[in-house]
Amino acid sequence: MIQALSIAILRHRVAVTVLLVCATAAAAWLAPRVRLEVDADSLLVADDPHVEAARRYEVVFPSDENRFLVGVSLPEPYGDGGGERIEAVATGMRAIDGLERIVTPGDAVGGGDPTRSSALAGLLLSADGRTAAIVGHVAPTHDNADGRERVFGALQALLDASWSREEYAIAGPPLYRREFVRLIGVDQQRFIPIAVGIVVTVLLLLFRRFIAVLLPLVTVALTVLWVGGVMGIERRSLTMLTGALPTLLICIGVSVAIHVIFAFRESARAEATMRAVAERAVANIGLACLLSTLTTMIGFGSLVLARVRDIREFGWLAAIGVGFSFVIAITLIPIVLARVGAPAPAARRATDAVERALSVVHGWITRRAAWITGGAAIAIVIAGIGATRVDMDAYLTDDMGSRTFIRHSYRFFEERLSSVIPLDLVLDSGREGGAIDGPGREALAKLEAFCAKQPFVDKTLSINDVLDDFRRYRPLAAGMLRLGGDAALRGAMERLNREVPVGALTDEPGRVTRVVCLLQDIGARRSFAFYDDVAAFVAKELPGFTVTPVGVSVVANRVISSIIVEGVRSFAFALVVIFVVVWVLFRSLASAWWGLLGTTLPILLGLGAMGGLGIVIRTSTVIVGTIALGLAIDLTIHLLNRERRERNAGADADEALRRAVVYTGKPILVTGGLLVIGFGTLSTSEFGLTSEFGLVAAVTIFGALGTTLLVLPAAMTLWRRRSRVGR
Repeated sequence: MIQALSIAILRHRVAVTVLLVCATAAAAWLAPRVRLEVDADSLLVADDPHVEAARRYEVVFPSDENRFLVGVSLPEPYGDGGGERIEAVATGMRAIDGLERIVTPGDAVGGGDPTRSSALAGLLLSADGRTAAIVGHVAPTHDNADGRERVFGALQALLDASWSREEYAIAGPPLYRREFVRLIGVDQQRFIPIAVGIVVTVLLLLFRRFIAVLLPLVTVALTVLWVGGVMGIERRSLTMLTGALPTLLICIGVSVAIHVIFAFRESARAEATMRAVAERAVANIGLACLLSTLTTMIGFGSLVLARVRDIREFGWLAAIGVGFSFVIAITLIPIVLARVGAPAPAARRATDAVERALSVVHGWITRRAAWITGGAAIAIVIAGIGATRVDMDAYLTDDMGSRTFIRHSYRFFEERLSSVIPLDLVLDSGREGGAIDGPGREALAKLEAFCAKQPFVDKTLSINDVLDDFRRYRPLAAGMLRLGGDAALRGAMERLNREVPVGALTDEPGRVTRVVCLLQDIGARRSFAFYDDVAAFVAKELPGFTVTPVGVSVVANRVISSIIVEGVRSFAFALVVIFVVVWVLFRSLASAWWGLLGTTLPILLGLGAMGGLGIVIRTSTVIVGTIALGLAIDLTIHLLNRERRERNAGADADEALRRAVVYTGKPILVTGGLLVIGFGTLSTSEFGLTSEFGLVAAVTIFGALGTTLLVLPAAMTLWRRRSRVGR
């Protein structure tokens, strides 16, 4: 089949070239539609009961995803002139297109003295009055990447006119989304040129011929462009996960191209015409490339089973990209090289020297097969111990580098006011008026007191706090409120809800109310434990009431846990499917087991490294296992395929293995090394998701290199010796 494919490609090279050009033109037209965007909903499990419960209450308490805070340091206390500076900033903010519902401390108390407000203390005003905050909202018309960039760019320009960057801070979900998009864009602009530069340097040193450098670059460029075209069909956006696709596809695409070019170099030694060289090269390398492509696609494609939309999109787009790289490399490169020739003789002599070195190394491996296998077993034990130390957790600020404005803002608010991570606890009385009558307010006070006792809760706010301020500022109105009974109370609640800077605290019928808790960044695990503690407290101490955690922090923590669970499920599925595919296509159970060893050992080493470095399984690292699964099996397949070809050609088992190591070792070293370097550069990113993803992937692929060229030959040699002794 592969032989027929190579003949068909070269026989119909004009038609194939036309198809490549047409596909590229269509992709070039569609790709510009792709934008950078961050959408929390795309990272949620659609039928998550916790999220569904939170969404039900958004009808009463609209989501705070568009709300943000601006905090500034005042040269004089708020009551001594600082308040005027705050009002001047608010006036400037109201003039910015895309900002709405600006609330200052003075607005929040309806003209009263904010410094006397217990509700605003730590929320919009510090105890010493030298730090104040303004609440703002991004208009729905500007809730997109371009809109947020314009809004916050104008806001920062306004603040820069009077304060240094250390004297003010901006925090809230809209800014986080803007920062995520910015960091993804920075990574694209930084790492794509680095990856291309590394590829060019390695190819120049390896082949020393312009065409051998150009073809892999064209392969990866077309791969990325075609994937962009697919995304552009439905105007999809690059997100936190899919933002890593270009660098990933560059590394994978160039690997396929290098294997094809090496096959041409080897075939040129045995064939007289370039047409025959091309046919032989595709026939020799086609099956291995096809099989490695299929297994890598399965690794990525398994993510399609996830119920999280962003993971699904990352999975199928990566799988399509891998398939594109194979199609382009197996068609474009043979057509071009059949006309212009294989790499220069100088490159062949250099390769011969490396092949001789690999032969010497393989001889050393076979003589010490037992020691190497034993050392690998010890490494497995050590890695297993390290893997047991890997925790599953994540922190909301983990993905932001220590030097980013987001981290500065988080520290600013935590040190001077309070944390800016909100948790809303919705208390439902089950009856109209039950949340605002005497027993309801008493239950609310108990819940608020319970939350305030937690060491990681900086501040709580409820309608009780607002009513206390109401009585303090408006004693006459408070007396009339008591005389007016429930009807007057509900009317007051409706007015107060409009004045509270964090949004409504009760519904109009008075059935549900909420406590706003400003939490420190305690991680997903402790957050879920806190939710359980709150539920247990309400069930025990507040009979007749139910409580539901809602808000941005809940959604973010559900995102983290969803990605972890979905990633683990997808990895397990991919591992089983790849084992079966290798078994069926190689028609050898032994090959499937060797492939399993070559895949699982690097991943175990990666987990061990995570345990040793204290890296937790979270959004960025959970999908590395699935990615590494496909990439690691890629290296192993090329070795096993060459070993099978040599045995079919008449070599005995030991000689076939030696030739496989010698003749595939160079392309495996080059492609694996490029993957290690490519992923390793990502570890320098300020975006935590990209940084940890790159580091763990680089360690895992490095383990795959060692496993393929060192451990696997030693284990296969030792197993065959024991098999002969047994016979």
